[in-house]
Amino acid sequence: MIHVPTQLVIAIPVVVYFVLKYLKPREVNIRRLILIPAVVLYFALTTVQLTTTISIIFFSTLLFLGIGAGYFHARSKDVKINRVKMSMIVPREPEMAIYLILILVFKTFIGYSIGLHLPLSHTQFFHESTICITALLAGYCCGRHGYYAYILAWATAGFQKQNGAINKPTGKRPLKY
Repeated sequence: MIHVPTQLVIAIPVVVYFVLKYLKPREVNIRRLILIPAVVLYFALTTVQLTTTISIIFFSTLLFLGIGAGYFHARSKDVKINRVKMSMIVPREPEMAIYLILILVFKTFIGYSIGLHLPLSHTQFFHESTICITALLAGYCCGRHGYYAYILAWATAGFQKQNGAINKPTGKRPLKY
């Protein structure tokens, strides 16, 4: 354990916790659906080195491809919306467990390669493949969670208006005629 980085010691239990959560149906709220893609995008942008315009365009294009793949994959899931709690029940997703493990392995490999100054980490192929995999994985997460957040917000917005929820910043209920 002496040579294991501290980040990895912290990351492994966290990943195991989330992997176990993805292996059973779970209830998620809108905050979590927005927070997770923000964290994934932060890690994606800190993993890759976007130094040239072409690398930024390459990253953006693949990010949008990943968003599309995640969006269309999430559309095939049968989710149940709980309008009272403003949350949704997502079925078990073993592919997301594999996704999290891939992210951990990939991020560890990148850090290890760059930290040891391996000749591989200074090649153009390494740089482009890092951008490609990172953008696709981050885009997939953003597309999935973006779709879930969209349908949850859409489904609960009509419910709030229908039941006279507080909609104005003044705190007053809307008038009924």
